[in-house]
Amino acid sequence: PSPSECDAPRKDPLAPHGGVLINGGASSTPVNAVRLTLFASDTVSPHLDDPANPVPDPPADSATQVTEMLISNTADFAGAVWEPYASSKTWTLSELSGLGDVFVRYRDSSGNVSDTAVATIWVGPGSPGLTRRLLPLIARQ
Repeated sequence: PSPSECDAPRKDPLAPHGGVLINGGASSTPVNAVRLTLFASDTVSPHLDDPANPVPDPPADSATQVTEMLISNTADFAGAVWEPYASSKTWTLSELSGLGDVFVRYRDSSGNVSDTAVATIWVGPGSPGLTRRLLPLIARQ
């Protein structure tokens, strides 16, 4: 058997949540230098509210506030470092052409880390939309 341990519950046991937009939510950009809009909260997510099973609001003093963010062009966050939270940031995508991704995590002052937020944008000339192709019409006689 394992030895028992006692521990005081954390004042803030909930992770923050948030998102990210690239160039204000644009679907494409001609260059890989972009502007990120970052938003995060350390209160209960309204997406967790279910009328059949409501989630109670935490005590007001339990939200320790989002203090840091981790940003990367890769999902494994290789080489990324935590930095102070800000609502916007200039960023360089690794893609020069094609789909470029940005991955963001947020951390509150209690050390709780959010799930990963992801944004994608088409980088380079052209549009990410579907290409229309016209086929010749063949009539049977």
